[in-house]
Amino acid sequence: MLLDALARDGRARWRDLAAATGRSAATARRLVVGWQRGALFFDVDFAPSLLGLRASAAP
Repeated sequence: MLLDALARDGRARWRDLAAATGRSAATARRLVVGWQRGALFFDVDFAPSLLGLRASAAP
């Protein structure tokens, strides 16, 4: 979503990027600055059972 927002407007403000991605302006800035430094970040959601793992969580 962040890349799509930047593709539409490469000079978008941090708050606009945040609104487009559902993240904070600080997070949007951190990700873009990280990319400029050559870092990529991936958020991956998966079901642990797909890997044969059993997991449980408690509050």
